[in-house]
Amino acid sequence: MARTRESPPEDTGNATRENFDHREEFDDRSPEDLKPGPARVVDVSGRCADCWGPIAGTRDASGRWNHIECLLCGRSVDEEKAVHEVEAMQREAHDNMAAARVGQPAMYRANAGFVLKLLPDMDRDVVVVEQRIKASLAEGRKGGRLTRHDFPPGTAGYLHAQARAFLAGVESLSREKAAIALTDLEYGEPQLVGIDGTAGDGTIHVAGRIPAVYKKPSNRELMARMGTALVAGMASAFACEVGMKAILVTRLDTAAKKHDLLALYEEMPGDSRGRLEGDFPEIAEVLGDSREVFGRWRYFEQGIGEDAIRALVDTDRLWGLGKAARVIADECVVAGMNYEIDIDTTFEIEGKPGDVRTSQRVHLTLESGESSIPWAELLRQET
Repeated sequence: MARTRESPPEDTGNATRENFDHREEFDDRSPEDLKPGPARVVDVSGRCADCWGPIAGTRDASGRWNHIECLLCGRSVDEEKAVHEVEAMQREAHDNMAAARVGQPAMYRANAGFVLKLLPDMDRDVVVVEQRIKASLAEGRKGGRLTRHDFPPGTAGYLHAQARAFLAGVESLSREKAAIALTDLEYGEPQLVGIDGTAGDGTIHVAGRIPAVYKKPSNRELMARMGTALVAGMASAFACEVGMKAILVTRLDTAAKKHDLLALYEEMPGDSRGRLEGDFPEIAEVLGDSREVFGRWRYFEQGIGEDAIRALVDTDRLWGLGKAARVIADECVVAGMNYEIDIDTTFEIEGKPGDVRTSQRVHLTLESGESSIPWAELLRQET
């Protein structure tokens, strides 16, 4: 039996915008059942199938969905399409729930515009995980690898926080990240070229063309666009890297000390790769195409030159890396990582009439967490 707890809606004036985020709680397991088993709590979060950005929607006065949009890339559907999309998302999440509760990958519609990502809160076993980490520490440091000597228990969450920070920076950039934009083209009136009615199947083929003139942007504008693309590509690649290292340290207590995205991905536990590929089937291909984006190209080494520039302003590459980084960040949550940021501000006033001085101190605190999920035992239960 599941109970649902929804996030409060956001009042936008004419309509109430909802973010699809809620929590499902299950009471089909006894509180006395201490053996690893299906997750008792699953967080549900809306995602855009194109970019894996967060989504929100609005309802009309009758409570019927009339709009869904991605808050990152802007993809949207309205009216009847929104109604059908929400119904499909909810049905899909229901069908995926049993698998998600035991760490299995999700299955989405081939034509899905938006999906509901399931983030299970897996069972814990502090003793088992502490024994595993203790054994890892006893092995000593390993050349060319990050170990628990570098990231003691609980600190892998800092890597997760770092990945999220890079993603937040990328997402604050302009949506336009292409060196050449559609707005650079000035379109003329459509022109009819010819009509062909000889197909023999009753169809008529009409040919036409739309003249367009390319308006070359200024060098300053072009460099600004390329710079935005470079920043987005490099930051997304680094978010992928630190996110995967966070998962590897949490799950396996070690990760390669390298920037090669595909090599890191291939080290990931099989169940983790399964969930990642369920969310983004092309993720291995994307990481392979961009495996050295951060490691080598950040220096623009001699001999790379034009190829590096061309690759780093490739909009398909940017789209793929951004989505991969967001999917990996979700996997960090499933793996049990968390963090909390707190800002404390202090004002001080001193002096006398006519000579008053003020000062402000801002103290930023970042706390990292890492849940004791006994993945090996959980997966063994399911097999």
